[in-house]
Amino acid sequence: MEEFPAQQEHGEANAIGSGPYKLKNWERGNRLTLERFDDYVARSEASDNLAGAKHAYVDEIVWLEIPAEETKIAGLQTGEWDIVDGAGLDFFDTLSNNSKIGIAQDNNHISSVDFHLTSSPADNKLLRQAVLAATDVDFLMAGIGPKELWRTEYNRYPSAWPSEAGKELYDQGNMAKAQQLLAQSGYDGEPFLLMNPNDYATITFLGQVIKPVMEEVGINVEMPGMDWATLLSRLPDPDWDMITDWWVEWIMADPIMDALPSCSLYFGNWGDTPACDTMA
Repeated sequence: MEEFPAQQEHGEANAIGSGPYKLKNWERGNRLTLERFDDYVARSEASDNLAGAKHAYVDEIVWLEIPAEETKIAGLQTGEWDIVDGAGLDFFDTLSNNSKIGIAQDNNHISSVDFHLTSSPADNKLLRQAVLAATDVDFLMAGIGPKELWRTEYNRYPSAWPSEAGKELYDQGNMAKAQQLLAQSGYDGEPFLLMNPNDYATITFLGQVIKPVMEEVGINVEMPGMDWATLLSRLPDPDWDMITDWWVEWIMADPIMDALPSCSLYFGNWGDTPACDTMA
């Protein structure tokens, strides 16, 4: 099979399935349809999350692109579609009170604000430290929804490598210190490009909250409107400074698996080392 870098368009003809399913049709920005792959042979082991046997229990799966969160939830409530992935936490109480809807909670999502270390002005370490100093993590996370549905965690590897290293730098919420660091950085008001998706309920809030905080520090933030697909397509560009996103704990369970310090996944495919850093 031919290999394609992340920044290169592979085309529908080269898209692969998931094993039990194969690609049937892909209407970019609208829907993606998978159908059962009859030639797939499942493993003999019992299914265990990402491992073991995989079975295609339905003939066809259709993924719909629905930008508006309210429309996603309304369609779920009326039965227009069966599943909503990553529903906004503000809808948790409403959905919980609907006996026809089941909610699966994943406690291992990690909200993140990531710098591009080779883009100016994000390549300025003191500027990045200023943003870190200004960040009140509880205030930042309050934008996602009710506090009982999230927690803050200074330890990057809480499961496998517990440590208090750097704890004092987490959740500082110190605007005076942030402004002092920015003054020391020599920052001259250069535009700072923050890419934040406007169609991803569990991510959108990050940009909406942190942008005014950074502007209070004194950073000239530009945050153009874009959807998640556009953000991903622009990752190979050299001129963005920060993205908002989220990760899952199994992708950063320890220093070897961590996608950011190892510059793997999105970051390693740029040929741009070091091209990754994380702030929250």
